[in-house]
Amino acid sequence: MNYLTSIRGIAAFFVVLYHIKHWLVAYDVPQFISIFFEKGYLAVDFFFLLSGFIISFNYMKHFSSNDTWQAKKDFIIKRIARIYPLHVFVLLSYLSIPLALYLTDRVVPEGALTAESFFIKLMLLDLWFISSDFWSMWNTPSWTISGEFCAYLAFAFTAGFIAKFRRYAVIALLVSLSITAIAYTVIGARSLGDNIGDLGLLRCVFGFFNGMCLYIIHYRLKDKEIAFGKWLFCISFLSFYGLILNTTANHFYAPGLFFCMLLGLLLSKGPIHRLLELKPFIWLGDISYSVYLSHTFLLNWFVMLLMEDSQNASIFNIFAYIAIVLIFSTMCYQLVEVPGRRLISRKFASKGI
Repeated sequence: MNYLTSIRGIAAFFVVLYHIKHWLVAYDVPQFISIFFEKGYLAVDFFFLLSGFIISFNYMKHFSSNDTWQAKKDFIIKRIARIYPLHVFVLLSYLSIPLALYLTDRVVPEGALTAESFFIKLMLLDLWFISSDFWSMWNTPSWTISGEFCAYLAFAFTAGFIAKFRRYAVIALLVSLSITAIAYTVIGARSLGDNIGDLGLLRCVFGFFNGMCLYIIHYRLKDKEIAFGKWLFCISFLSFYGLILNTTANHFYAPGLFFCMLLGLLLSKGPIHRLLELKPFIWLGDISYSVYLSHTFLLNWFVMLLMEDSQNASIFNIFAYIAIVLIFSTMCYQLVEVPGRRLISRKFASKGI
């Protein structure tokens, strides 16, 4: 399933484009193209869904037959090994930004870069403080990692139970989507990107749970007619594209359509899969976590060093920034992610999971 790795990379790239959309829209990009980076924040909902599916694909069978404390411990250690080394590296790198602002007599945003918020970010607890602004401090994108870690803990303690009741996956999915939509409506959020301090944890955990449901449904349908998968992907993708093109907010349909798109891909095989399995796309998927977690840190430094006006960028600046993100992310993947994951797994986890 290398194409899933590639999709993760493309989603991370859309998040990068979303955070520089103010540069891109200045060049009169046609709306049928610009809509993808203008709504790039929705890619994180795809991340949550995909993460839930991949974790379930790799571990749910194991927990259904070996739901022990040792299995839970090893799973959590391996997930920490996956996310924590790079998180710590990027967060420590962020300490250079307030130092640079201070040394160059620039204004340090009041209350945004405190020792308290740094510690909370370091411990991946920023989303756990409901109705707080900790998620937006220091390395902002890492709020999703805080939510993912909560989802990992929930998975470790519920996967064995859920596996026993997998026949109810469709009902569970509908309930999950409904709870998410109702919660956003009650809070008064107009979009999935609103009220992250209040709703971000729910957004992540329920998105991850939807991915678990996707795994169960895919497992039951994987030997069915392939043509069904192609049609499901095409219809759901065109529906998603048409809706984001014609609506400005209330994108609560996105998780459901992402679910259908991914299920369609999983149940089919064709030109899209072959395209996504090309080496450049797989490389982008391999470095996707580094791309996602480091790009705002690099954006801050890029603007401070190379731009007089942070709101307007030349074509050269845009391509230079993207190139720096890709090069830096490749280095992080090779020098931080992989060695860190191997070291922690080897030191603290058994080989049984």
